[in-house]
Amino acid sequence: MTQNTHSNLTRRGLLKSTAALALQRVSIPMATSLGLMADAAAQSANDYKALVCIFLYGANDHYNTVIPYDVATHTNYYNIRKGTPTAGTVYDGIAIGRNALSATVLSTALSDGRQMALNPEMSALKTLFENKRASILMNVGPLVVPTSRIQYDKKSVPLPPKLFSHNDQQAYWQSSFQTEGGARGWGGRAADLLLSNNNKSTLTCISINGNALFLSGQNAISYQMSSTGATTINAIKGKSLFGSANCAAALQTLITQQSSLPMASDYTTVTKLQPVQA
Repeated sequence: MTQNTHSNLTRRGLLKSTAALALQRVSIPMATSLGLMADAAAQSANDYKALVCIFLYGANDHYNTVIPYDVATHTNYYNIRKGTPTAGTVYDGIAIGRNALSATVLSTALSDGRQMALNPEMSALKTLFENKRASILMNVGPLVVPTSRIQYDKKSVPLPPKLFSHNDQQAYWQSSFQTEGGARGWGGRAADLLLSNNNKSTLTCISINGNALFLSGQNAISYQMSSTGATTINAIKGKSLFGSANCAAALQTLITQQSSLPMASDYTTVTKLQPVQA
């Protein structure tokens, strides 16, 4: 995390857009679908759970998000990242001074005695961590096996494919085994296993960012929406195509009818998940 005004605004915009889903007026079909989801959840409301994932597409500087605080480790971190101090800020280069972290130190130390702190701009989240409502997963990544720097340099262990390719690593994170062009994500594969437990399988996966690889499964298909509501088929949502209601009706029939062709069948399945009227 850096003091980059554009990045901060972009992330705030993302969170605002996400929060706006509960506030925006959505289309009637989407409202109906959410009602069905509520009905399904109500049958087992005491154990209903949802996994919400925000994917930053590689835009997070983790070393300035969760920062070492114990003297020895922070000194090492600081010496690597320090630069020319900027007056009036907590930064020296891109290093954050230890005195600026005192308010966000996490009370639970690691097993080796190391202490960690959150970025000062994340002070509001400290209460969640202290109350065990949030946790940090450290040292995670798309490795095939645990790998040291020496093993990486010598290529003596299996390594993830196409390292340092931004697009491929985005796909690898979402699928866990496929690079760019992959068809199944680990969220979608998990949803495949849970489908039999959901009365309303249509809403097992919901994406607010279009067709997300992460949510693509063999049987689970994500319901796509945005901050303005459900993703609709613009050509027929107004019940008129080229000024003709008959054309709109014909197009709706064509794109929702069953087909023996695999590609056409998949297209029909995805289309049926999207409302076609405003």
